[in-house]
Amino acid sequence: MRLVVVRSLILGIGGGTLGIAFAVARLDSLIASMPNLPRTEAIQLDGRVWAFALSMSMVSSILVAILPALKACRRKRPHALHTTAVAYTETRQHRVYQDLLIVFETAVALVLAVSAGLLIKSLWHLTAVELGFEPQGVTVARISFPDPYLEAQQQVFVENVLNRFHAIPGTEIVAFSDTLPLESITRALFWRPSKDQTIVPATVVAVSPGYFDVLQIPLREGRRFFSTEQESPAREVVISESVARSLWPDRPPVGEALLSGVSEDPSEFTVVGVTSDIGSRGPMQGLDHTVFVPLTVWLQETGNSSGRLRLIAQTSMSSEDLMATIKESDQRVGAEIQQMQDLYTVQIAGPRFRAILFGVLATFSCFLAAIGIYSILTYAVARRTREIGVCLALGVKPIQLFVQVLGPIMMRAVLGVALGLLGSMAVQQLLGSYLFGIQANDMSTYLTVTLSALAVFFVACAIPAQRAIRLDPASALRSE
Repeated sequence: MRLVVVRSLILGIGGGTLGIAFAVARLDSLIASMPNLPRTEAIQLDGRVWAFALSMSMVSSILVAILPALKACRRKRPHALHTTAVAYTETRQHRVYQDLLIVFETAVALVLAVSAGLLIKSLWHLTAVELGFEPQGVTVARISFPDPYLEAQQQVFVENVLNRFHAIPGTEIVAFSDTLPLESITRALFWRPSKDQTIVPATVVAVSPGYFDVLQIPLREGRRFFSTEQESPAREVVISESVARSLWPDRPPVGEALLSGVSEDPSEFTVVGVTSDIGSRGPMQGLDHTVFVPLTVWLQETGNSSGRLRLIAQTSMSSEDLMATIKESDQRVGAEIQQMQDLYTVQIAGPRFRAILFGVLATFSCFLAAIGIYSILTYAVARRTREIGVCLALGVKPIQLFVQVLGPIMMRAVLGVALGLLGSMAVQQLLGSYLFGIQANDMSTYLTVTLSALAVFFVACAIPAQRAIRLDPASALRSE
């Protein structure tokens, strides 16, 4: 018994060491492949990870070795001396252990595969969401003003920066806004002056002319805002299609009055245009009610107490040149440059990580299950070589022998898949909050994963079964 356990421990520790070495070698490339994964700086392989990995390797090795070791100790010595490898017939207990192993590993593999399938399909739905704007190729500068920095100073800064960028070749379109899609947003209530007073909550975005062109937001009707260089800017708004449908379902909204604020003393605006809906709160929230107000009006009414603005541009300038141009207007103003595409990538970083993680686990689990089935059936074929030779010599058809060898193991795999489906239906309720666009009981995912798993397990069974029917009867009968 001691020899069996020591041998298993050597193999387990060796495998655990190789696994740690592989993790050390691939950790940096794994993190680099997911640059927007949260808290990547906390991911490291320290002594605790190594100790846990080696401990699990040792525990697994002992658990694997202790059962056959105890069985060998209980075997009677005369029986062991008189039993040869050829003549020894597997006990019922031994077959039960093999069957349980097949059922367990196929069930676990299917639970992980279904989870991975749901998360991957959810990610596919998430990336297919139409945002209503184009983040690709848009550079963002997060502007922060020193304190104090009055509203008039901010107005002058905005005009100076826009004028400088417009004079630079290679800068196609530049605009300012108080916030960006996919960032934190401001919500307000809007209604029209009528008796029914239908109230619509909407996201409020303060923008300068050019904002819609930079983000390629289509204009459905009316017009956009005019220049910001106005001492008394018009109180105009551009609304999204969903706001127009909610408040003016029976007529065009352009030219209509729109109220917002406190019902006793609301602010009144005139609708001058309608744009397509945009996903201002991210792809998981879908398209949103949005009202765009002129940046000049917003600055005059609020003073921008947060001291922050966003500059967005379609430009071929480098980040250094972009920063220098901003600093030329006022050295005290801070700016942080990034790409808007990165904001979108951050939004789906969590779902992508979960899909990749479960996908990798499911792949390894199905691979190990297939290897386990293949190994057990190969072992069984080797033990039954003489029996198979006799069957072939007596004229048993190869297809009958193929079914006889493959059938029992495949039935265990099918049972494991059935149990895995039941386990998946129970476990998937925990994944419901992580899914987008699909239900946790999505039948197409269950069907696809189940058929794929059965195909993999069938191939694992078919290879040794095919090898069995190709045995030469004479050679099989002479085998020891």
